[in-house]
Amino acid sequence: MPAALEHLEKFVAPSLPSSKIEMVKSLRSSSLDGPNALNSDTLDHPPSKTGKMNKELQRYYEVSKRLRHVLDNDRKQLNHVREMYLSLMEEKTDLEKILRESYDKICNTTSRHDKEPVSQEDRQRILEAVLSRDEAIKLLYS
Repeated sequence: MPAALEHLEKFVAPSLPSSKIEMVKSLRSSSLDGPNALNSDTLDHPPSKTGKMNKELQRYYEVSKRLRHVLDNDRKQLNHVREMYLSLMEEKTDLEKILRESYDKICNTTSRHDKEPVSQEDRQRILEAVLSRDEAIKLLYS
């Protein structure tokens, strides 16, 4: 028996009923030794055995399969929500659009180059232009 499994048995065994411990021991002895070792393929299809143990194993495999399906769906939904959030963050808000329009309008009326900093007077006119629009006021107070 692998040392890692013996170590786990100390923690798992006291919490399991005796029938579960027997099931774990039989799985360990039949599946982990030799060429029939467990891998991801064998977890999807339970080993063929008869009786009560087979029903319990089948139930565990079905629960595992359902949980993996739920996990996959949750991951897809999380990725979708992340994409939606990023697209919202990239969109310009209405207030940003109004501010940009006012900035462009004021800067185009003055003879200013793009590399020159915006003067205090231009900033004041931009804010006045923004605040003169009813949409901006509604957005600010909503």
